[in-house]
Amino acid sequence: MVCHFHVMPKIDFSKEELAIIDKTVDILTSTTISTSSKNTVFKDTKQEDLINEDIKDIKSLQIKLHNQLDKEFKTRLEADSMGEINVPASKYWAAQTQRSLLHFSIGNDRMPLEVVYALALVKKCAAIINSSHMKIDDNHKLLSKEKADNIIKAADEILSGKLDENFPLYVWQTGSGTQTNMNVNEVIANRANEIFTDPDSEKKIHPNDDVNMSQSSNDTFPTAMHIAAAIEIVGSPLLTLRPSIINNTDGNNLSNIPRNRIPLLQSIYKLRKALNEKSKNYENIIKVGRTHLQDAVPLTFGQEISGWVAQLDICHKYIEQAVDGLFDLAIGGTAVGTGLDSFSTFGEEMAIQISKETGLPFRSASNKFASLASHDPIVNISGTLKTLACTLMKIANDIRWLASGPRCGIGEIRIPEKEPGSSIMPGKVNPTQCEAMTMVCCQVMGNDAAIAMAGSQGNFELNVFKPVIIFNLLHSIRLLADVCNTFCDFCINDIEYVQKDSNSPKGMEPNVDRMNELVSNSLMLVTALKSKIGYEKAAMIAKKAYKENITLRQATVALGYLTEAEYNTIINPEDMVRPKI
Repeated sequence: MVCHFHVMPKIDFSKEELAIIDKTVDILTSTTISTSSKNTVFKDTKQEDLINEDIKDIKSLQIKLHNQLDKEFKTRLEADSMGEINVPASKYWAAQTQRSLLHFSIGNDRMPLEVVYALALVKKCAAIINSSHMKIDDNHKLLSKEKADNIIKAADEILSGKLDENFPLYVWQTGSGTQTNMNVNEVIANRANEIFTDPDSEKKIHPNDDVNMSQSSNDTFPTAMHIAAAIEIVGSPLLTLRPSIINNTDGNNLSNIPRNRIPLLQSIYKLRKALNEKSKNYENIIKVGRTHLQDAVPLTFGQEISGWVAQLDICHKYIEQAVDGLFDLAIGGTAVGTGLDSFSTFGEEMAIQISKETGLPFRSASNKFASLASHDPIVNISGTLKTLACTLMKIANDIRWLASGPRCGIGEIRIPEKEPGSSIMPGKVNPTQCEAMTMVCCQVMGNDAAIAMAGSQGNFELNVFKPVIIFNLLHSIRLLADVCNTFCDFCINDIEYVQKDSNSPKGMEPNVDRMNELVSNSLMLVTALKSKIGYEKAAMIAKKAYKENITLRQATVALGYLTEAEYNTIINPEDMVRPKI
């Protein structure tokens, strides 16, 4: 079921515009006071009360607008080891996030929220685990229960989508993802401190000491990379990285348009299932085969589609096999893989807790040094996505070639007509779903090249191309999942189908008359004569028929190789679509 969200439009006021409202309120107020002082008698005894009530409402709105502007324009001082820096008062992030915004304002690519949510999950699980262990030197918990509870609450708010506007950082930042890790730490710390009813210095939650306890960016970020990618590919029965809450109140923001998004493997299977049904439905419809873009012996349309189905099955299997590597988590390795500043069971306990939260079989990586210094599992999974892109490119190209026309192309199939195709040529309709899919495939192949190059850049104990790796991987996963879904819904099966006339296709359908016409005119039917008269004579028949623009039957009889009755007995397209024995 697709949920539709109705969002109130956001109204932006400048200081100058608010000054006009202030002036209007002053005039209305002074006028009312002046009228009252002159003991003016209102025509309606309720009129004065109504006017006063309206002025009260306007003043209330005035105060709200002032507060909103103050919040937007005001800043607060935050500090880190580099010193103090001004941060927007309305945001929960702190100094390190602000420095990253200033120093790495590069391009338009923001860190994917899937990574942010995965990091929030890591922080939540770390709070649970840390609060269950005692300090070595005294009888206190590593993390107090009260701090842990507030960290968990703040992390859950991030996972719900309520705090999305607090994660502004760009992909093009430090190669370890440290600044995004600290962005999450800072937001959780500030929000968690806000939750305290009576905060004091002893209770205050610190982004490094508390939220990042037992962790390093070097192990949390690659852990988040694996969690985000695995959930986007496989899906989670317990957790979504695409919260349904829409917090942006700008009614003109296109991000508020509902998206029926599903995990990649589910999307592949959906397309595979739809094509498989078409394959069965059209298993007896005979059409011309083509090799080298030239006419070949016939096959059924169902057989042709079955090839696409088999390709998708192979891709599905490859991705399933490769995704297993994403279940290995780097958490517990901390800075260089040794686990310094953590405890011996932290990695395993974290993997168990993350599995409990997601319903997926995450495990602690057996070698944390490899998990920090390389991203081979992601390079591997990206390769399988490239393989899927190759498959989808083939399917989309086949379909748009077979649907080419409508009068001057191959025209063997019909696909849904969804949009006008030209701004100048009236009535033109194009295979737009095929075009979208082939563009996605090109992008995924490019993403894979970037991932492979970045994955090769591990130096000593750390690969510092992590943000660009996960950015491109999630981009590929999202594009492939979405395009398989839309291609299935609007090309293979038309979920918007309303029969306008007897000629309107319900999804992809064969043009049987056109298929029969092309089969009957195909010179490659002569292949059936080869076993009777030999390859050389059969070739002469085909060349004579083509050169003189006559039928194969006419050419065969004219050359004296067979009688018309003998020809008719041998040439039967239905006998050519499967082995004789």
